[in-house]
Amino acid sequence: SSFVLLTFARDSPQNRETILAMGGVPAFVTLLKHHDDEIKLKSAEVINVFSADATGRNGLRGCAGTGALVQALGKAETASGLQEHVVAALANLTTETDKKNLETLNEQGVLVTMCRLLSAPSSSDAVLQAACFSIYNFSKSYRCKKDVLEAGAVTSLVPLLHQCPAAAAAALCALSDDPRARQLCDAKDGAGLGAVIQLLSHADESVRDQAVVIVLNVCAENEQYWDLFMQMGGLNALLTLAAHQSNSTAQLAAARELSRVSERKEYRGQLQGESAQSYVVGLLLSGKEELQRHIIRAVSNIASTPSCAKVGFCFISSQIYMYDFT
Repeated sequence: SSFVLLTFARDSPQNRETILAMGGVPAFVTLLKHHDDEIKLKSAEVINVFSADATGRNGLRGCAGTGALVQALGKAETASGLQEHVVAALANLTTETDKKNLETLNEQGVLVTMCRLLSAPSSSDAVLQAACFSIYNFSKSYRCKKDVLEAGAVTSLVPLLHQCPAAAAAALCALSDDPRARQLCDAKDGAGLGAVIQLLSHADESVRDQAVVIVLNVCAENEQYWDLFMQMGGLNALLTLAAHQSNSTAQLAAARELSRVSERKEYRGQLQGESAQSYVVGLLLSGKEELQRHIIRAVSNIASTPSCAKVGFCFISSQIYMYDFT
C-alpha cells in the first residue's frame, strides 16, 4: 500500500492534502521504524515528497516527524537511498526560516546532524547539497548560526567548495560575516581562503558573486589577510575583484590593495602589463572619487620605475589630469 500511496502523493498537491486529511503522514512516519528496509525506503520517499509543500511540512511537525527522521538517519547506511530521502526531507523543513522553526529544529538535533554530514567522507552529492542548504537556512537565525560555527561548519565546507561549489559557497557566504569565519585565513596556512579564491573565476556567476562576498567579509581591512590573498591568488585574483563592477565594495577593496601592492617591487612589473593596465584604467574612469584616489597612488608608484614609459602608462597618467581631486 505504501507503493500505491507514493504514486498517489507524487501526482499533485491536492492528492497530498487528501492523504494528510486521512492521517497518512503519521502512518508513514511510523513506518520509518519498520523492520523491512524496502518499506522504510518508500516511507522516507513519501515523506520527502510531502516535505516539499508547506502543508506537508506542517503535517510532519504535527506528528513528531522531525524526531523520527533524525532517528532514521542515524540508522541509515551512508550514501543509501534512505539517507538521501531523509536528509532531503529534513532540509526541506528548514525552508521556513523564521526564528521559532529553526531553533525548534536545532533543539531536535537537525542542525548538528547536518553539520556532521558535511564532513562524512562518503556522503553523496545529493546529501551534501541538502546539508549545505540547511546550513544556509540555519544561518538566518543568530542563535543557530552561532551553533553552526561552533560545530566547525566553516572548516567542513572548504573541501565541498570543489565538490558542490554552488551549495557550499552559498552556505559559507551566509556564515562569512561572522568573525569566526576568518579561520579560513588562519587554519592550514590559509588553504580555505585559497579554495575560495579559485571560485572567483567559476563559470557560475552566482558562485563568483558569493566568493567575492566571502573574500570581502573574511579579509575585511586586515592587511595580513590581504597579503595572504595575494600569496594565494596573485595579482590576477586581485584584478578579478577589480573587474567585479556589480560590487562597488569589491572594486574599492581592489583599488586599495592595488595601491598597497604597487609599493612592492615584485608587483610593479606585473602591474605594467597590458592586461593589468586595462583594469587600472577601468578603475580610474569609474567616476568614484575614493576609488580613484587609490588608483592615482598606485599609478604614481608604478611610474617611479624606469620602464613604465615603455608600456603605456603615459596614457593612464594623462587620464589623471582630467579629474579635479581637490
